[in-house]
Amino acid sequence: MMQLRASFLMLEVANKNATKKSNVLAKIVIPRLNVTSHYINSELEEKEREEVFRLKRVKQKKDFEKKLDEMKRLEASRPKPAEQQTEKSQLSVVKSENETLTSRKSN
Repeated sequence: MMQLRASFLMLEVANKNATKKSNVLAKIVIPRLNVTSHYINSELEEKEREEVFRLKRVKQKKDFEKKLDEMKRLEASRPKPAEQQTEKSQLSVVKSENETLTSRKSN
């Protein structure tokens, strides 16, 4: 009888220990893991949003630089106002020389 009672006491102690471990897992460890998991997910989402924003900025910068290069290229291909004035003055000199030559021929 004493041996049976001792077995039941040992079984009761083992059951209490298992219940304590189960409660610790259910009430402390699992909620902490859930909070940690939520934090990690939110940080990853934030990093992804930052990366998308950074990529958009890089694309905007490249587009801006491309437009700027295109504008510079177009401006370089157009004659400058000073060159236009020089061409106009050269044209007027050529016209005046032609007029002079034609007036000499007619005389």
